[in-house]
Amino acid sequence: MEAARACVRRGLEAAGAAGDRRAWLDCAWLEARLVAPLVLEEDWPPPAPPLPVGDGAVHAALVGPDREAFDRLRSALAAESGEQGAAAERAECLAVKPGERGAAAERLAAEAQVWRLPVTPYRRLDQAVRALPALPDRPTSPSDEDGGRDLGERSGQAGSAGGRDRLERRQRPRDQPLVVDLTALWAGPLATALLADLGAEVVKVDPSTRPDGLTRHRGLYDHLNSAKQVVDLDLGAEPGRRRFEALLDRADLLVDSFSRRVMPNFGYGRPALAARWPRLAALSITAFPASATEADWIAYGPGVHAAMGLGDRGPGRAFEPAPVAYPDALAGLAAFAAGAELLARGPGPSGGAEVSLAGAVAPLTRLAAASSTAWP
Repeated sequence: MEAARACVRRGLEAAGAAGDRRAWLDCAWLEARLVAPLVLEEDWPPPAPPLPVGDGAVHAALVGPDREAFDRLRSALAAESGEQGAAAERAECLAVKPGERGAAAERLAAEAQVWRLPVTPYRRLDQAVRALPALPDRPTSPSDEDGGRDLGERSGQAGSAGGRDRLERRQRPRDQPLVVDLTALWAGPLATALLADLGAEVVKVDPSTRPDGLTRHRGLYDHLNSAKQVVDLDLGAEPGRRRFEALLDRADLLVDSFSRRVMPNFGYGRPALAARWPRLAALSITAFPASATEADWIAYGPGVHAAMGLGDRGPGRAFEPAPVAYPDALAGLAAFAAGAELLARGPGPSGGAEVSLAGAVAPLTRLAAASSTAWP
């Protein structure tokens, strides 16, 4: 809770709104953000149980054809003997070495990630601590000058949940920043929703070709996106790219929550953005930080919970899944702080920032590991 409060305080101070949003620092307000799906959705699905693999387990967030691909992969690995081949070599780089407890789960997850399947191993706390990457104290851009830009107070709604595919060029107050939101699910939409609450105009890109998976849960989706203008832009097609680039021509901040290869594949990697839109700040939300061996992995909150050792309940006890994807909420609060700081610097070559779900919960891993020394 203290880490969440610190992130919110950073964001409010950067936006010059700390006094006006004191309630955001209350435990009740923070707890509501951390368990929002359970509060807003009556039919929120129960957590997926750990999938046993050898003497360990994995978390597999699979839908549709991914399940079939994972079953084929699992069968293929089960038919092999020993820890030979490329998959074993990948596992040696991670938290669990061949021959240690959980090695089979580590191997399966590593191979599944090569197939771009969101599968992560459940790790014991000591293994997770060993794998912790060096994390920056503050997930902000390299430059630390504060331009002192105030987000100001909102004047009316920044957009409309019913405004899908209506990209309006209305007049904005001169000091109202424009945020282009390429995020989905929980972490990114939470960060940009808070920026909208502080006065930013937020345009959420939600393509009908690949809609936000949270649209199946309208209560939470509307809660996170009702203050935004939602537009249907396909970045893989020329008409959508033209409209997207017109947005970037006047935007202050671009936020994405893709895996690292997606934006470069679209032609919008950091170097390309900096060359064409030098005044634009960019914020990325990833599963794992760039310094981690798992930097390119695809994972969601429950999978990060597993990989960071937070499902470990002690010797001889089964792993416990996350009751809700709380790493998303913690990363969303951290991304809000990073985004507010980038906006406060104002236009210019301020670089960008990255926030990861694993980085957001790393303090919990360290705290749990310290507490585990008292386990019998």
